[in-house]
Amino acid sequence: MKFDVKILHLIEKGSGLCQSPEGYLESLVWSLDSHEQAADFVALHKQKSQRSWKGGRIVGMREASEEELAARAKTPGQGRGNLVV
Repeated sequence: MKFDVKILHLIEKGSGLCQSPEGYLESLVWSLDSHEQAADFVALHKQKSQRSWKGGRIVGMREASEEELAARAKTPGQGRGNLVV
C-alpha cells in the first residue's frame, strides 16, 4: 500500500508564527494554489538552501482577514491568500 503524503515547503520571511485563539500555530499570509492547499504537512524554511526550522501537520486553512491583509500590505510581495494552520 502506497501513501502519498504532500509536504508544502515555504520560505518564511520574517513574520514567523502566531498562536490562534484555538491554540494552534498559524503562519503568515500565503497565496496558495489548489495543489498547495491540498498539502498534508508544512515545512517552514528561513532560506531555500537550509533545512526547515519548524513544521507540522496542516489541520486547516482560512482566508486572511482584512486587518491581516492590511498589516501585510506594507510588505512587498504579500497579497491575498490563506493562513496555514
